Amino acid sequence: MDLIFDAEIVGSIAFAVSGAIVAMERRLDFFGIIILAVITTVGGGIVRDLLLGNIPPVAFTDPVYLFVAIGTALAVVLLHKRTADKRVARILASMRYFDAIGLGIFTAVGLVTAIQLRPGEPYLAVSVAVMTGVGGGVLRDILANRVPLILRREIYAVASIVGAVIGYFAYRISRDFAILTCVVIVVAIRLYAIHKDIHLPNFREKS
Repeated sequence: MDLIFDAEIVGSIAFAVSGAIVAMERRLDFFGIIILAVITTVGGGIVRDLLLGNIPPVAFTDPVYLFVAIGTALAVVLLHKRTADKRVARILASMRYFDAIGLGIFTAVGLVTAIQLRPGEPYLAVSVAVMTGVGGGVLRDILANRVPLILRREIYAVASIVGAVIGYFAYRISRDFAILTCVVIVVAIRLYAIHKDIHLPNFREKS
């Protein structure tokens, strides 16, 4: 099996869960839940393909990601409505944790895709990696009428950037090593920031 495809499926599930949870928090209808799950799943990949000139984007040529997003959204809705298990309810409420997994995976996939298509361009590779990682979440939050995480004080884009930079150098060892390294670093930084409640400083006008 190809590690990139496997990673994309896992990342798609994680992002679809986060999209569905946000939609339910915003009290959207069933169609809205599906739309937000799908947009969160394929948004970053579409941005990546547009930046790299891969037209039409993979999201429009391979329906597997659409099916994964819809299936995941349906599962989240059913679990949310039918389970009485408080542990499951807490898991479903943890949108940020699923989002962290999706962020790490899609940052890594964007990175190696850019390196393979445009080798020897580190700035492009890191930029595409970050845009791929954060793209779906940004579109999700905009559609849900929320300020995107990258515009708040969250350690979000920073985690993606650090993971992409280290992953770029790890690619010299192997592609798969770069993917695993990038995912682990991004997810670890993001989860540590969530657990320790670490935020970037913000600007406040003096009164």
